[in-house]
Amino acid sequence: FRSTVAFQEISTDKKQGPRQDAMADVRKESIARAGVRLPLLPTVIQKKEELEAAEYLLNHVCDNRLQNLLSKLGPEPFITQSVTPNELAAMLAKDALKDFLKEAEPTIVNGSNYMRNEMCRYCIFESRKLVCKEWKNILCAMKEQHAASEGEEVASSPSA
Repeated sequence: FRSTVAFQEISTDKKQGPRQDAMADVRKESIARAGVRLPLLPTVIQKKEELEAAEYLLNHVCDNRLQNLLSKLGPEPFITQSVTPNELAAMLAKDALKDFLKEAEPTIVNGSNYMRNEMCRYCIFESRKLVCKEWKNILCAMKEQHAASEGEEVASSPSA
């Protein structure tokens, strides 16, 4: 009992201040250098059918789907800055998942919670990677599209 009390006294010494995690800075620096990464998909999902389904889902996250989503949204949310990269990535992942579920086998749709959660985690990760890679291009394209549409409105107005 005394050693426990002594340990508590040492670990909460007010002279030392709050406890510091010595590895916290190392982890932050490592992530900043290498970026956030997930383990390879086959190490997380090992069943062949589930792995193929997960890879098929990740193939749904692509440039064409992103462009279709951007055309649905139009330039306004980007001009007003009401859409962030994370929100756009979430919309992209949701769209990919919705189409995937239309085509997926019932055994995959009704699979384990772990497998479904991992598939969603990898899907959102891939969506974020794609959106972050294309974010500057998306903003430039949306500004150009907005400027072109405003130019058409000015040209078609009766006072012009």
